[in-house]
Amino acid sequence: MRLADIRLERYVLPFRTPFRTATLLARQREGWLLRLRDGEGRWGLGEAAPLPGFGMEPLAACLAALRAWAARLRGARLDLPRSPGDLTPGFDLLAGLALSPSPSAVPAAAHGLELALLDLAAQRAGVSLARWLTGTAPAPPPASVAVNALLGRSDAAGGARAAAALVGEGYGTLKLKLAGDEGAELAGVAAVRRAVGPEPLLRLDANGSWDEAEAPGRLERLAPFAIEYVEQPLPPGDLDAMARLARRSPIPLALDEGLQRRGDGLRALDLGAAAVFVLKPMALGGLLATLTLARAALARGVVPVVTTTLDGAVARTGALHAAAAIQGIAGPARRLPACGLATGGLLAADLVADAPQPHRGALVVPTAPGLGLGVLSSGHIGANLVTPEPL
Repeated sequence: MRLADIRLERYVLPFRTPFRTATLLARQREGWLLRLRDGEGRWGLGEAAPLPGFGMEPLAACLAALRAWAARLRGARLDLPRSPGDLTPGFDLLAGLALSPSPSAVPAAAHGLELALLDLAAQRAGVSLARWLTGTAPAPPPASVAVNALLGRSDAAGGARAAAALVGEGYGTLKLKLAGDEGAELAGVAAVRRAVGPEPLLRLDANGSWDEAEAPGRLERLAPFAIEYVEQPLPPGDLDAMARLARRSPIPLALDEGLQRRGDGLRALDLGAAAVFVLKPMALGGLLATLTLARAALARGVVPVVTTTLDGAVARTGALHAAAAIQGIAGPARRLPACGLATGGLLAADLVADAPQPHRGALVVPTAPGLGLGVLSSGHIGANLVTPEPL
């Protein structure tokens, strides 16, 4: 396949309200759309958007990598797999392209380039990206993927009202960002559980804001509220501490930011540091790295949960295809929990109008070839939101 054209466009997407976690305050998401055209007129879409605090490169480094790769690849002939059966576990689409800087040094840029190439590969094969990623797995990808609703930081009464409304909309899993102060955390969790009753699953995210000494007590006091898991209770970078905490915890623990360094996932599996891996394709360097880590987790009895990094519609749709592929790889006998993909509603504007939207706690997986967004033919790309970037 020949890459006949490469285009890069910068975007800035404001949040409806500033997005707060224990370690992050964000008012907007910014990054780049990458478009690749093959010699037969197909366009592949990618998105590169580093998010501070998740081990990704700075914005300037991301842009520099995309420009360098565009100069290297424009007009080049690439050998993309032609069918889902050609996709082997651990396959690295960028490894043979002799790219500088190395994709491993700029994971968000790598995500953008890989996603655009995967979109083209699946289009050329005439199948959805989820089907292409599933490869020769015994089960096809599901028609839809269950997703959790995200509750931002608020007071107990506000969190309870929001939680009850979301359950009324059909969400069966709620994710609550913890406030940092333990008293406020406990009050908020208790209020949400009272508001929604015992059935909806409730998962918590501390974003690495606890220390090892206080964490066991916090987990003990949260256990009565029937928590599905607590995500990243300790700061990333100390998997041994996470493993010690996991052995004592009455609640399953999940790793998120603690998986961003190369090799952390396999070491965490060896240590038994978590029962759940929260996999962010943008932070991991692409969908293929996400699938590789998900396969390793499944083989060791660890549950993979795909989430976004609050991305635009192109990256969110790619993550949805990855989540569906992982469910196909896991097989129908092992139903995976809800994924964190319903984050588009946090944005006041988005890149694509026809991206999948959550309904009754699920996202329908596009079945058209590739990503299935059809943005170029339908004209739904947010022309007022993107600015052409000189290459």
